[in-house]
Amino acid sequence: MAIKLENRIDNAALVQNVLTRYGCFIKTRLGIPYHNEDGSCSNSGLIILEIVNKDSLFDLKNELLQIGDISLNLMEI
Repeated sequence: MAIKLENRIDNAALVQNVLTRYGCFIKTRLGIPYHNEDGSCSNSGLIILEIVNKDSLFDLKNELLQIGDISLNLMEI
């Protein structure tokens, strides 16, 4: 799952709470911050998740989308 988070300053804690609840199903988590042209952190970020329990994927996706300012894509490799 790839999650693009906008409005990171306001929503990061909400996203963290959801990911913590599903933590047993997340094998790998990679957070990639975006940077502004001046090198400072932007208010957007990207999170890549490897999920080990596909049954929980639908619920996780729906909870994240309820936060708002999030777009996500599911992929299988």
